[in-house]
Amino acid sequence: MSPIMRFPFCSLIVLCTAVLLVGCSSTSSGDIPAPPSPTDGLQRDLDYIVEHKMVGSELINIQENIERLSETDPDKAEQLRAEFKKLDKAQGARAAAIARKMIDLL
Repeated sequence: MSPIMRFPFCSLIVLCTAVLLVGCSSTSSGDIPAPPSPTDGLQRDLDYIVEHKMVGSELINIQENIERLSETDPDKAEQLRAEFKKLDKAQGARAAAIARKMIDLL
């Protein structure tokens, strides 16, 4: 193939690749979903503890959601914070009971 014939062929390959990359990119201009409300996040994590009778990394999310809740409902957040201190030290059935009490406070 002569050098002159290679240039259009290479240009065509580059152009097709560029079109595919731009057309198939994962970014979209759609709306970004809002994060769940603090109470929804608390409910989810506390339900997990009640169901599995096990405390783990959920504590981080619970603490963060209590802080978020304090911006809109400081009284409820304070009650949950007091129970969270107990939950942080509990295991097994005791942790599940405290989590159930926190769900009731929601």
